[in-house]
Amino acid sequence: MTQLVSTRSTAIQPASEQASTLDVELHFAKAIASAGDVLPRSYRSNPGAVLLAKAWADSRGLDILTAIQTVAFIEGKPVVDATMQRALAERQGFVTTIIQVIAYSLYDPEAGLQKMRLGKLGDEQP
Repeated sequence: MTQLVSTRSTAIQPASEQASTLDVELHFAKAIASAGDVLPRSYRSNPGAVLLAKAWADSRGLDILTAIQTVAFIEGKPVVDATMQRALAERQGFVTTIIQVIAYSLYDPEAGLQKMRLGKLGDEQP
């Protein structure tokens, strides 16, 4: 059975130390949010969104810039793009297979859904 290990400290910090940490993180988030065109639109001039992405990245052991490029928060929920989903799955030891839908016909139910295997981790391409 796999155990989850948290890297967050469970010790209670004094209020002044918490405020200091928040000030540093907010200053960091403001600096990133002011980067302009190199950021996705939802993070530009939005340090709160940067802090949210940082918290999401920290909880998964990722760096903030990777999270900003691969995660969008829509109505407060993270939407992770396919490349990050695959990377997270492979990091946990899952084998991923990429399939491509070639044809699907709503008018011909007997034709069904045809798939072509493009690759599998560890296999050579055909």
